[in-house]
Amino acid sequence: MKILCVDDEVNILHALRHMLQTAGHETLIAPSAREGLAILARDDTLSLVISGYRMPQINGVAFLRAVRHNWPETGRVLLTGFGDVQEVKAAVADGVIQRLLDKPWQDDELLAIVAQRLGPLAPGSLFPLSI
Repeated sequence: MKILCVDDEVNILHALRHMLQTAGHETLIAPSAREGLAILARDDTLSLVISGYRMPQINGVAFLRAVRHNWPETGRVLLTGFGDVQEVKAAVADGVIQRLLDKPWQDDELLAIVAQRLGPLAPGSLFPLSI
């Protein structure tokens, strides 16, 4: 499984890549939403995108909305310390965000989400949420 991690905090990107690669997943990183979209445009084999919320120019919700529009089969996870933001709640309700995790995340929880993405799921049942 190939995973793209997008965040403007380099230490977050390195921690995600280390954890995911240690678990055996090919992991690409991008320090901005624009660079993340460019990677997706070049590589249609990405299974999952994990994005931070607060990023300059394009935030995580807008980025994941673009991912959903252009690559609807790609899984979408948002990492944020700001779960009460109305925009985030609306994006979850609309299905733009399939899974929401708080920063700092728990490695076991994030790896379980990745494992769930690998398993067989019925359409529409990917990462069910309740907020």
